[in-house]
Amino acid sequence: MSCHVGSPLQCGHPQCNRTVVSEVSVSRGHINYASLRNHFEKYFNQKLHNPRSQSNLHFDLQNISEARQPEIPLPDDVEYQRQYTGGSSSYLCKERRNYRLKQNYDVLGVPQEDIEVRGYTICSGFSYAQRHFPCADKIPLNLDTAMLIFVPSVIQFTVAPTCDYCNYVMSLMSRSVAAIPVPYIFGRNLGLNNRHRVGIGSLIDDPTSLKRVLEDIALELSPKAQKYAKRKELNPEDIFFIDFETVRRSARGLPLCPIEITVRDGNGNVIVDCLINEEGVTNAEYEAYLKRSGFTDADIRGARRIRGLPHDKPPRKAMTSKQIVQILINKGLNPESLWIEYSISGFDWRCMEVLIKNAGMPVESILPTSENTWTVAKDFACALPGRD
Repeated sequence: MSCHVGSPLQCGHPQCNRTVVSEVSVSRGHINYASLRNHFEKYFNQKLHNPRSQSNLHFDLQNISEARQPEIPLPDDVEYQRQYTGGSSSYLCKERRNYRLKQNYDVLGVPQEDIEVRGYTICSGFSYAQRHFPCADKIPLNLDTAMLIFVPSVIQFTVAPTCDYCNYVMSLMSRSVAAIPVPYIFGRNLGLNNRHRVGIGSLIDDPTSLKRVLEDIALELSPKAQKYAKRKELNPEDIFFIDFETVRRSARGLPLCPIEITVRDGNGNVIVDCLINEEGVTNAEYEAYLKRSGFTDADIRGARRIRGLPHDKPPRKAMTSKQIVQILINKGLNPESLWIEYSISGFDWRCMEVLIKNAGMPVESILPTSENTWTVAKDFACALPGRD
């Protein structure tokens, strides 16, 4: 079984049924490029040091992702070639090649004219479910077709042995096409709080009738949506769209710890977009604080995805709570401003409350009131026809 770390991020190493990742998310399905790159480096370097035991990998069991069985039958060799030969011409389009090139240049961190490419090789394909699949189109491994990895033993960079197209093909083979979820308002409602459709909702019993109702009857705007429309027209600078990222709380009673904030105004202009970090606090010190507060290792690894590794320096591009709040005050944030967030329970509003308190400022004179707070998701759900 070959490791699988989320479409299309798969390594394709023979007999590799576990993948080392530094940040394990709850879903385990979407691992970032940095984690896959680290895995490539570990595997590549082990092959250099011990070529007779290429698959003898000993990893920390706390840092492994799930190995998955193929969800659909894999094609035989003839069918594999029939399905995927020639497909790279459309998949490896100009946009994807440029994207890979940019990612690799960012890893190198030097001007393009200072890069010297030596040697030339063809993609070796990939292994999956104890089978080896050759690269259907024999893609040349270049900076625009494969991920760049570093080889410490020779202090040089090389490219991964599997091209981006093979990673994509491996994703297609391992699972069926995703099915669109059935809208929950169709069919019988078997929930604990069973509610019948009312009003125009009584005219809806399938997607076709929903489409017909939406074409014939305009949905009503909620009072908060009407307030937004008016404010958007007259004074968009007084509208604040807010989104926070916080440390995941896996147990009740843990403190709310905002670690990243993005705010834009009603014109779509970004007011602030940065990490949140108090003056001089290093990542190592912050993780120690989280551990003392009762957060689990998984919670801390989640925060590491945003703040970075636990080194002895503060995170880059960060501001203190006081700096952030002062920027928002200077932009006009006050209790009469219109606060907009996409959570259902006012989560971002509570995060800002924590931020203001951490800044040592009065919440009541800064944070918009509940009358001026619009949780869009809830109103959007209520606007759908057929729910009382």
